[in-house]
Amino acid sequence: MRVVVPFRAQDAKTGLSTVFSRVEREALAEAMLSDVLAACEGLKREVVSPSPPDSELDAEVVVDDAPLNEALEARLEHGLPVLILPADVPLVRGRDVEALLAEEGDVVIAPGLRGGTNGLLLRERIPLRYGGLSFERHLSEGEERGFEVTVHESFRFAVDIDGPRDLFELEIHGGGEARGFLEDVVPKV
Repeated sequence: MRVVVPFRAQDAKTGLSTVFSRVEREALAEAMLSDVLAACEGLKREVVSPSPPDSELDAEVVVDDAPLNEALEARLEHGLPVLILPADVPLVRGRDVEALLAEEGDVVIAPGLRGGTNGLLLRERIPLRYGGLSFERHLSEGEERGFEVTVHESFRFAVDIDGPRDLFELEIHGGGEARGFLEDVVPKV
């Protein structure tokens, strides 16, 4: 099984710009990427990014500066099945990835709390529609093609780190490098 992880470090996580500097946001993005890759240990991991991350990764890095959907579509040319897992879901653990992979269906979607797609397992190909409320678009794409579409409900997949409120979930439920980043950067009251 291949896991494709889209990642952007430069000017990452602008929704957190009221909390962290640009350098801190980029460091958090890399910490979250590390956690996501750790959750996929044992799988063939590919990171797709417009520019290579600063840190060494135990994954293939594909540099592609095309728009997100176009860059990911290019990775689908290398065969299915594939799991697309964004780099900003650091609560996900190995057991969560295993549970998603165990789901039946041609297309398995783990929705985000705000309507995005935080996990997309493709056993059959559909057009990718990332951005904004992508969950409903991916669901429709699968159903319109007559594929069996399964919705994977999971708290750990549902939480992506985009804004200041999401940091509470990371502090409470997180582990790994992203949580360590918070402990190092955010002063305790």
